Amino acid sequence: MADSEIQVNVLKGDDLTSCQIDQLLELFDANYENANHAYFLKSFETMQWIALATTKDAMAGFAIGESKRTELPRMEGQQTVAMAGISCINSSFRRHGLFTKLALATLMQGDLIKPGQPFLFCGRMAHAITYRTMHNNGNNSVPSARQPISDWHKEVLLHLADLYNVRIDPKTSVVIGKGAPIGYPRISYEATDEEKVLFENVNRDRGDSLLAMSWKPDPPAGW
Repeated sequence: MADSEIQVNVLKGDDLTSCQIDQLLELFDANYENANHAYFLKSFETMQWIALATTKDAMAGFAIGESKRTELPRMEGQQTVAMAGISCINSSFRRHGLFTKLALATLMQGDLIKPGQPFLFCGRMAHAITYRTMHNNGNNSVPSARQPISDWHKEVLLHLADLYNVRIDPKTSVVIGKGAPIGYPRISYEATDEEKVLFENVNRDRGDSLLAMSWKPDPPAGW
């Protein structure tokens, strides 16, 4: 299918119709075994935007996210933080670049991300593939198997956890789940040794994930 046949729209999660929510949950179920619907709906308490990719016949994908201005530890003034949420792509529409396109559509909403101005990208990673996507697009990912988490990193991670309204272990960057799985991704991949180290403390049965962050395009001095 041509990319031109896929329509992308961004709207507030609060404006979703019951029919749209049913379609989104169906796609969530297709992407995750034992998908936690309450987790999906709770996303809109911290991130207000959702990008929908649709065709005349199907829901091709969605991504939840938002960018915010906030003060970060050890930095002067407010900074832009791009918060990525859950994203799912219909298996029939993969390899269209939808994952990145939809995520960017939510993060760019509100015009807080300016050309040439740095911003901090962050997201809760369900598995190594999402982490790898972020890591491959930057040179300063935290956590990283090649660099210990510094005291500054820990302070920023704790601040981001507050924005997401979650608990985190800043020593490992693991978001501590609430006792129930978010879901188990229906995806096959081979994690590298370095990725296995990063995810070794992530207990999916408890609902854990990995909170990762990366400055775009470049980190501040001393990062």
